[in-house]
This record gives sequence, structure tokens and C-alpha cells, in this order.
Amino acid sequence: MALELVKCPHCGYKFRMDLKARVNDGDAIAVRGILNSLKPKPRRPETIDIDCPNCEKTFEQRVE
Repeated sequence: MALELVKCPHCGYKFRMDLKARVNDGDAIAVRGILNSLKPKPRRPETIDIDCPNCEKTFEQRVE
């Protein structure tokens, strides 16, 4: 379990969450983008959608 620092681009709120565990549990859908849909599926997801606990807006976060 590795907590990573996530910063909301809308309000600037910083919080920690385990991004890899969220992707593995299936809570978050991996986003590849419209233009990348024709390319082969990458080995790992690149970005996931996260809801900010402060402003409740959705944004994409890169998963490494």
C-alpha cells in the first residue's frame, strides 16, 4: 500500500490515496483517450478519473 499525493487542479486541495490499489480493485476506469482507442492496449493504465473530496469535481490523474 503506497499512498500518493494527489492535487486537485480545480481547487488546489491536496490529499493522499492509493492509486494502484484503486485501479486493481476496479473502482476506477482506466482512460486511454479517443485517439488512442485504435492503438493496442497499453501494458498499464495511464490515467484514472478521481473525484475531489473537497470540491467534488472530477479530474484525471496519471498512474505510474
